[in-house]
Amino acid sequence: MSANKAYKYRIYPNTNQKKYFLKVFGCVRFLYNKMLSDKKDYYEKNKKSLSVNPSNYKNEFPSLKEVDSLALCSAWIDLNSAYSNFFREIKKGNRTQGFPKYKSKKNRQTFRTNNQKNSIRIENDYIKLPKIGFVKLALHRKIKSNEVIKNVVVEKDTNDKYYISVAVECLDVKNNDKTKCNNNKKEIVGIDMSMRHFLVSSEGEKINHPKYLLKNERKLKKCQRKLSKKQKGSRNRAKSRLRVAKLHRKISNQRKDFLHKLSYYFVANYKNIAIENLSIKGMQKGMFGKSVNDLGWHEFVRQLSYKSEWCGAYLHKVDRYFPSSKLCNNCGIKNTTLKLSDTRWTCSGCNILHDRDINAALNLKAYYYKEIKTKAGTA
Repeated sequence: MSANKAYKYRIYPNTNQKKYFLKVFGCVRFLYNKMLSDKKDYYEKNKKSLSVNPSNYKNEFPSLKEVDSLALCSAWIDLNSAYSNFFREIKKGNRTQGFPKYKSKKNRQTFRTNNQKNSIRIENDYIKLPKIGFVKLALHRKIKSNEVIKNVVVEKDTNDKYYISVAVECLDVKNNDKTKCNNNKKEIVGIDMSMRHFLVSSEGEKINHPKYLLKNERKLKKCQRKLSKKQKGSRNRAKSRLRVAKLHRKISNQRKDFLHKLSYYFVANYKNIAIENLSIKGMQKGMFGKSVNDLGWHEFVRQLSYKSEWCGAYLHKVDRYFPSSKLCNNCGIKNTTLKLSDTRWTCSGCNILHDRDINAALNLKAYYYKEIKTKAGTA
């Protein structure tokens, strides 16, 4: 059995390597935008789709020959994926899916290249990349002997720091260190995503979210106000922009650290995880807005999904219309008058006082036994 995962490292390119990276970022961005522009213009004139290829542009733009050809191919692949995603969502009736957009050099800069015949490898504290050689990196986690490098993504963030994400294929997941989880796992846990907390489990655990964005909101606004007053193109504006970007990066890293530790806790200690399949986009557009973004529910579920494979756990997404909060977990009576503001309610059937979130988590756990396990024939 095989599985894919990625390691992310900080890299420290020298002056010449930085110049090369900037050239690749520029060429990849230019090629993507040029192909997108040509496709749009051709369709407007002929009402037909234009097939583009990176090799078609190298004679017209010789600078493209100076960078890794696989990085240019990644721009072509990304553009095709953007078109495919757009048309797929349109067919589904999702009119909110935007048309492919041009890439800006003001945003995070990246390029991707593949490992061919060991062209990418890690030796000591350096990583070898095509056309550039060895680049120093902070090797805080070693790639294991049963993992093969497939591709890498080089990134320059808005703080002008460089990172590399190394995608690997685990050839034998069972022997991977990540799968050495708790051997005495519990059968099932139900998880209710809560606005009052971050989540509540069927074990009675209430885990609060640190809400890093709200904690840093005043500081962020202050930095953004200072940035808005700086003259465009000045050194002081550049310094101020870096301060804002650094604070955003800090908030992002704090949130990711919290989510990674929490998601690993659940996959390491439970065989099955039942969670409600919430509509995050719908909640963002509704009354919760910015608070949902700060919570990071979508990222938490994504981490649960791939980490479950590492640890031999199973993630079960329960239909969002299942009334987990309104059903009494003791007698099954449905409280049709329950409001979103009600944190506790008493069942009219068995007279038990329920904590709204714990009751929902227990119902998700019960749903696993009644619906999922029974249908699988393992009850």
